[in-house]
Amino acid sequence: MDIDLHIHTNASDGSFSPHKLLSLAQDRRLGAISFTDHDTIDGVKAIVGANISSSVRFLTGVEITAQPPLDFDLSDSLHILGYGISIDDAQLTSLLLRLKKARDDRTPLI
Repeated sequence: MDIDLHIHTNASDGSFSPHKLLSLAQDRRLGAISFTDHDTIDGVKAIVGANISSSVRFLTGVEITAQPPLDFDLSDSLHILGYGISIDDAQLTSLLLRLKKARDDRTPLI
């Protein structure tokens, strides 16, 4: 049984809505999927909040952008995947709001 645990919705840099991606996963008979949008769980919330009955198992997820330690030989950011997250966790929500603001502030500069 095929699974895909690293899917980006249009809540970050993906092309499709969470509902469209769930439909595509059903059409392809995937066993499980996870939305791991960059620094947001809005796509996850759209599916969890909709309480959709599906043949595809859904695992909550997120991809968090982090800076490597100063002594780490890497100039780019790190992307940390988290699975089975609580979408109601106050600390996670606070972190994601800060990361979203930083991304919004950085985008015009890029």
